[in-house]
Amino acid sequence: MDFYDRIFNYRTRYDSFIAIPIYNEGDTVKYVVENHSLYNYMAGGDKNSLKYDSYKNNLKELLLKGQGIKASVSSEELQKKWHFHKVIANDKVDSVAKLGKENFITYFFTSRSLKDGITPEEKNAIIYQLFTWQIASNINDETGYLYIYP
Repeated sequence: MDFYDRIFNYRTRYDSFIAIPIYNEGDTVKYVVENHSLYNYMAGGDKNSLKYDSYKNNLKELLLKGQGIKASVSSEELQKKWHFHKVIANDKVDSVAKLGKENFITYFFTSRSLKDGITPEEKNAIIYQLFTWQIASNINDETGYLYIYP
């Protein structure tokens, strides 16, 4: 099973995060969003209007091409109503990423759980970077911490 099939098929209370560029109001902005929130947004809040398999296949194709989606609502609504998290460039995350995947994971994670003391902005940048390396992440049901899984 490839990375994208894994993230789309891992469906729990806290789905996998998806990193995706959003074309909105003349800008391209990076966001991270849980799979179910992105699906709900793309279905316009009506899951009966968009079959999950269709969503999954179309989104996988876009992601494989490095493309994003065009937003039909404001950036503020994406964040407040649909639970998208804007990714802001972060020097610390970027510099640790240059050291490679293994060093990045060792620096930010204890075992598979995100270390304490990470800001929300850093967490979003970490999730985005993990996704670009095809490392899946989600919020652990029991602890509420960001967790990476193979």
